[in-house]
Amino acid sequence: MNKTAVCPFLECSSSLKSNVVPFGSYSQQDTEFSRFRGIQIVFCATDAILLRTKVLQKMLANHPEITLFEMGNEYLCKALDNEGIFIFSTSLETFGHMIHSEDFKQGSTEGELYELVKNPFDWRQRYLHPEFELYLNGSKLIKEPCPDVYWFPLMTERYCKSIIREFETFGFWGNGSEEDPRNDGHEPVPTVDVYFTDMGLHETWMQFLRVILFEMVQKVYRGFSRGPPESAHTFLVRYQLGEQTYLRSHEDTAIYTINIAMNPNSDFTGAGLRFSKSECFIPETEMGWGLLHPSRLTHNHEAKPIRSGKRYVQVSFIDNE
Repeated sequence: MNKTAVCPFLECSSSLKSNVVPFGSYSQQDTEFSRFRGIQIVFCATDAILLRTKVLQKMLANHPEITLFEMGNEYLCKALDNEGIFIFSTSLETFGHMIHSEDFKQGSTEGELYELVKNPFDWRQRYLHPEFELYLNGSKLIKEPCPDVYWFPLMTERYCKSIIREFETFGFWGNGSEEDPRNDGHEPVPTVDVYFTDMGLHETWMQFLRVILFEMVQKVYRGFSRGPPESAHTFLVRYQLGEQTYLRSHEDTAIYTINIAMNPNSDFTGAGLRFSKSECFIPETEMGWGLLHPSRLTHNHEAKPIRSGKRYVQVSFIDNE
């Protein structure tokens, strides 16, 4: 394309916002333009404009008071318009996409963890296990190690490591006793843990449970008539010697539970999950894999002691009421 000024057409994965402003529009959110595929003349573009060197040199020579680094998009677009130079935008090829960078988590070592709602495509690429869809669509068989307990890949290694780093850096860990100030002073089945609500991750994970995990719930529990989750309590549990090594037999206060192994089995010895009613024992799982099981009356269970090392588990108690 032999043009003086060209730019790629980039859209945001979570909205119709793009990097171009079409002629006749005052917004970067133009529904009709976003549906078009081809080459169009636009009034302005942000983030990336390819401009012939001689044109840029002429503009800088005509305005010596402005440096290249001070030349913003608005100034550049107006200057090109005054010179009668059109900006051609192409969507014939895919050059990438835009992200929502507003309100990005400040002061965090793992800010992308919080971006599922605003940047869902990127979040899924980073954190959703690449084989999850294969198990969801039936290309691979979902494992059932115990009655009504389903085991499948869910999160990437990057997600697991990012959560652990974030929580170990900034989290307030409960002490594993029944006297817990975070929960009205009493915790019937205490663990050494950090709440997702305290980390500002509750809404992000609720979106995950409603939009992503609920599809799996509907697949494995056929006939489940309730809608997506209305509430959930999610937390990261830590087991290690000298702290908490096991969890006694209990039932979760939820309709169903998802447990996610957050570090590899090589990090610890011992552990395992035992379901009391079925007398079924799961000795080990895999990093990033989820165990989905009913809660309350039918699936009383316990976490067996670790003998060495450190083990992390992410747990969500999920309700539809």
